[in-house]
Amino acid sequence: MSKDTRHLVRAGALLVVGVVVFLLIRQVLVPRSFGEYGYYRGENVQEWASLPLTFSDTSSCNQCHAPVYAQWHSSPHVAVSCENCHGPGIAHIETGAKLTIPEARELCLVCHERLFSRPANFPQVESVAHAGDVECTACHSPHSPAIGGTPPASQTPTAGQTPIATDTGPTSAFPLIPHPLEGRATCSLCHRVEAGLVPLSQSHAGRTDDICLACHQQRKP
Repeated sequence: MSKDTRHLVRAGALLVVGVVVFLLIRQVLVPRSFGEYGYYRGENVQEWASLPLTFSDTSSCNQCHAPVYAQWHSSPHVAVSCENCHGPGIAHIETGAKLTIPEARELCLVCHERLFSRPANFPQVESVAHAGDVECTACHSPHSPAIGGTPPASQTPTAGQTPIATDTGPTSAFPLIPHPLEGRATCSLCHRVEAGLVPLSQSHAGRTDDICLACHQQRKP
């Protein structure tokens, strides 16, 4: 037997021994019931089945919150379930327990803060440059996030604030610009939160000129 042949025989023998050792270890460590109910231990099924339910199907929200559900269902956020933002819903359904109302800005930026690792066509913003420290829900409804959508009723402004719609009514247009825009690209020359010719509400603090026209359109003659 040549040297090369002996080498191949040894390699083959080691491979066979390795496979046998692997199968023996697997036989010892893997429970006999593994795979009876999918990728789980069979005796673990009852253990899992006995745990109390905390999450519900998203469609159950439609029973009481049909208008909001309809907005969400036709929006780009349809892939985000209600419980992703509001937490487990079973207690809310069964006992009326309050759901979580998250800090909208922090939650929104988990997905929408600009990152190089995200696809270029995914909606992203540089949050500070985009809106300063203004809450996202001042312009965007989580249930229908496009500009001009209907923010939650909890975001309905008080007297003196910029009017925005609630979930219970039709989309409300943002105030239209009554004057020509030619030569007036710097909105903040006249419109500022403090000491402006036309003062703005505190909800506009930190907003820059480049985002004004995202919400406010020129009134048609």
